[in-house]
Amino acid sequence: MRRRAVPRDGAAPVKASQSAEVDVWAPVTTEPEFGGVIGTAFLTVMIVLVVLLVTHKDWLSFPFLDGKLPDLLVDPVAYVRRAATPVGFGLPVAWWVMHAVLHIILPAEQVLGAELATGHRLPYRINGFSCVVASLAIAAAWHVCAINSWYDLTPGVSLHWLAEPGSVEQLAFGTLVLCVIKSTWLYAASFQGRRLLAAPGNSGSPSYDWFMGRELNPRVRLPLGLGVIDLKFFNELRPGMSAWLVLALAPVLKHLDATGALQAAAEGRVADGVRPEILAVAAMQLVYVLDSVLFERAILTTIDIIMDGFGFMLCAGDLAWVPFTFSLQTRFMVQAGTPLPAWQWAAALAVGTAGYLVFRLSNLQKDQFKRDMDAPAVAGLATIPPRDEPPRANGGRLLAGGWWAASRHINYLGDWLLGLSWCLLTGFQHPVPYLYAAYFAVLLVHRERRDDHKCAAKYGEHWAAYCRAVPCHIVPGLY
Repeated sequence: MRRRAVPRDGAAPVKASQSAEVDVWAPVTTEPEFGGVIGTAFLTVMIVLVVLLVTHKDWLSFPFLDGKLPDLLVDPVAYVRRAATPVGFGLPVAWWVMHAVLHIILPAEQVLGAELATGHRLPYRINGFSCVVASLAIAAAWHVCAINSWYDLTPGVSLHWLAEPGSVEQLAFGTLVLCVIKSTWLYAASFQGRRLLAAPGNSGSPSYDWFMGRELNPRVRLPLGLGVIDLKFFNELRPGMSAWLVLALAPVLKHLDATGALQAAAEGRVADGVRPEILAVAAMQLVYVLDSVLFERAILTTIDIIMDGFGFMLCAGDLAWVPFTFSLQTRFMVQAGTPLPAWQWAAALAVGTAGYLVFRLSNLQKDQFKRDMDAPAVAGLATIPPRDEPPRANGGRLLAGGWWAASRHINYLGDWLLGLSWCLLTGFQHPVPYLYAAYFAVLLVHRERRDDHKCAAKYGEHWAAYCRAVPCHIVPGLY
């Protein structure tokens, strides 16, 4: 099966010679990530435990200082009996399949990804924005039908149900089990025929490679000529990010119903008791997700797409970690939070607004430079090598001006500040809503170091010159 190194799914022809193909198609892991076998085993357990703990029906008791541990830790059998439900497995599957259908049937822009080690570029369908908006509309329509009893497919399962303590744990448990199954299938499928493997996930250790992902770009060809789904690209932003929004907005809807805000709005008046900080978190997370899918094309040059395989790390990260841990803020605020003074939520909103502007403007500047370094918006910015000197061997230059003169990853700072603002809007009553800020800080520092290592290998002396010109990694003047 696939004895010859023939590019799949419409990719351009392979440039590598037959003698060199073995190494190109199957690079071997030389520098294991995350501490190798032991480190990735630890991360697997931590991912599962954290997701299950923050979705547990008694999650507000965390960090369990009263000594009453949840049944997840002391009686896992009882927990599984409660959390393993048909709805918990069925809804995540239905949500994923719905997104796959939307991905295929909605209009899309066809673009080519970055050039791979084999010399070809894979085609991608860019329609994430319309798919996510459509999925939110479908969720809203489902909710309206459910509360009006217009159907009897899943009685009682509405957005109100998602906001109830104990409901989310069913979805989290089912999603994690499905991620384990999917990751195992992906690992097994990577041995079938000629596959382009990912250098970080081809160590020969089954557990490590299962976590990191062995195949770089696993793709599924649909029957009846319906097209191809690139599983890693598809899962990166669509099902998980939109599920995050649904899980985050469900408690907000419950809050608006409880305060009578929706009825009051229909009558042209303002209801009492509506908490601005809850609406602010919901609005910023909505903007963040829609912004991500609107600029979906940008992920084609990220480490996730061009370097990492698709294993448990990205599968569980995209489909379980993102929706269930990123939606903690509104869940907490509606279930247990207390109103914040105006100055506090206004200050947090200002932090988020500043973070978003830094994140989006810096990324737009970088993208503009990549498309046309002589465009008016970036023509006067410093580069390495300088504009009056010959370019690098491959014809390009590094942007060393504008936002990118402040730090090497200034966009990471903006991204983190935006997420921090969501946490600040919950006040300082509970540590769990700050999980996002703590986790994201560790993730961005680790990603920055991986990115620097990759750039040093790719750009050589020019990257060294950039590091001398811009010594700060993420935070100007501090780190």
